Amino acid sequence: MKAFTYLFLLFFLGALHQTLAQDIIFKISGEEIKAKVLEITPDKVQYTQPAKFADSLFTLARKEVFMVKYANGENELMHPPVEEKGTTPVLSSQDMYRQGQMDARQYYRGTNAVLGSIGATLLLGIPGTVLIAAIPPKVNPKEVPNPALLSDQYYYNGYRHQAHKRKVGKAAIGGGIALAAFVAILASIPSTQ
Repeated sequence: MKAFTYLFLLFFLGALHQTLAQDIIFKISGEEIKAKVLEITPDKVQYTQPAKFADSLFTLARKEVFMVKYANGENELMHPPVEEKGTTPVLSSQDMYRQGQMDARQYYRGTNAVLGSIGATLLLGIPGTVLIAAIPPKVNPKEVPNPALLSDQYYYNGYRHQAHKRKVGKAAIGGGIALAAFVAILASIPSTQ
């Protein structure tokens, strides 16, 4: 009986997690759809609704979707197609900030931070890595999918904030490589006894 109770509790918690861990599709019209997003293409968003229709596959035109909030907390802002005049609809300051963050996650590389922290760590030790990590990165328009967006203060701040987070991680990697190289060099030197 105890095993049955534990099995039932485990099943119930799994089902509860499944219903709580859903993606949410926010349509331009304001409607919210709780679903499991399967595929996003340039033209459409395909999803299922396990809570309502277990095996049914639904499709929305991408231009009808404003944003997808995934179960893990990530948001993906859908870009409406470019209008004929070459402009995109105006987004709120919060949306522009988030878009800057998402673009930095995808496009900011930070390879100079790795190389710089290797050199700084070899010359100055750990303070060299800290120094490299503390300096905010310069935003390179070549690393931004649409450089015109950099003129928006909120987009720029979001991009720079996320790029700085990535730079700190890259500097830590470079510092770790330099410390490992230093330890390997010290280990290879024969000790005189």
